[in-house]
Amino acid sequence: MKKVSIITLTHNNLEKTTKLYINSLYKYTNQDLFELIIVENGSTDGTVEYIEKIKSKYSNIKVILNSENKGFSKGNNQGLKIATGDYICLINNDILFTPDWLDSIVKLIENNSEVGLISPIINEFDNANININNYLEKSKSIIEKNKADIEYKYTCFFCCACMKREVFEKVGFLDENFTPAWFEDDDYCIRTLYAGYKNAIAPKVFVFHNHCQTSSKLTNAQEIFNRNKDYYYKKHFIAQYISEIETENEKLKNKSFAKKIKKIARRIFF
Repeated sequence: MKKVSIITLTHNNLEKTTKLYINSLYKYTNQDLFELIIVENGSTDGTVEYIEKIKSKYSNIKVILNSENKGFSKGNNQGLKIATGDYICLINNDILFTPDWLDSIVKLIENNSEVGLISPIINEFDNANININNYLEKSKSIIEKNKADIEYKYTCFFCCACMKREVFEKVGFLDENFTPAWFEDDDYCIRTLYAGYKNAIAPKVFVFHNHCQTSSKLTNAQEIFNRNKDYYYKKHFIAQYISEIETENEKLKNKSFAKKIKKIARRIFF
């Protein structure tokens, strides 16, 4: 049986995220299908003690304990180094799952050899009608509206992103120059495209994103965001134009130029 390595970082927020995440993962995921690698990033709220407790309960958990917060890239790279699965998923600890989500994702990867990274669909940031209490019921109607099993995208949702081991071995580790956070996900997505794969969303697979992000608590968040944004655009020059076209196309006065750049981007990436 092929296995999935699920890598998850933790840093405080034990009650709001980690406990809910672990309970949901083991409730809605076949335990024989995955190994869970928890990279603990210097929590001080009892998370370490909780992880040690659940490690004794479940035989498929590996734990890396850091004395400080290594950030997103470094933490995930630590997990990637010990992952043994045929597939790898990087999943935030503020995700809640639905039945058979992982089986469905693995089948899509197996049946679509061109897929690099793939994510389930998630709740919208401003959707007030879906919450932690009703997401299981609401997810049914969301999925029913979607006709396609897979949709190819420029980037995927890195709060829950999965790939074949082959993709990781070709693309490599996350870029630690983005430490502690921001744009490492976009960077990995575009590197996956460079490697000749397609990134995708699975419209018929849903997970709930609780949006309790550690990065939002950084004291110099805007400074780090701007620094990483500049580095990202210097590293991937065309990404800036693609971003402008996708999010601010109405602001570009020269429509023919916009269309030309978009056509070039499609040729490069798709």
